[in-house]
Amino acid sequence: MPGSGKTTTGKKIANKYKMDFIDADSYIEEKFRMSIKQIFSKIGEEGFRKLEKKVLDEILQKNNTIFATGGGMPCFFDNMEKMNKKGITIYLNIPEGIIAHRLIHSKKTRPLIQNMTEEEVKQYVNSTLQKRNPYFEKAQFSIDTSKEKIFNLIEEKIFNFNIPKNQ
Repeated sequence: MPGSGKTTTGKKIANKYKMDFIDADSYIEEKFRMSIKQIFSKIGEEGFRKLEKKVLDEILQKNNTIFATGGGMPCFFDNMEKMNKKGITIYLNIPEGIIAHRLIHSKKTRPLIQNMTEEEVKQYVNSTLQKRNPYFEKAQFSIDTSKEKIFNLIEEKIFNFNIPKNQ
């Protein structure tokens, strides 16, 4: 989900394991020299999702890379299946209230919620989670972040067993 900590966590893990890191939204913005907001405005959500699919195919060609998807990327086309075939997928299962709080404070940069009231953002998070969870739950690992810090959980449960340390 947007606001779940994908970028922050991905950067930390990539840094520790000396891997490359790509944030899918930043990659799209750099590649097309427009903000996500501008892209949405120009081609709409459907056009953005098609563009996102092409970018995913590019990113999946890279090796030794951790990448943070856009919040909806796993939920369209066969994106989640492609990611599962190529590498390790992790669903950061963040409590709904935390996501809503984070999005309320960053909605200016998020085209799908930029004009919503606080209550509308909460409703958006609830309905979006209900729609997207079946896709997110296809990830190879699901991390319940209400128990511990995300980074510690990912390290302990996934990376210590699957990726050799470059130290």
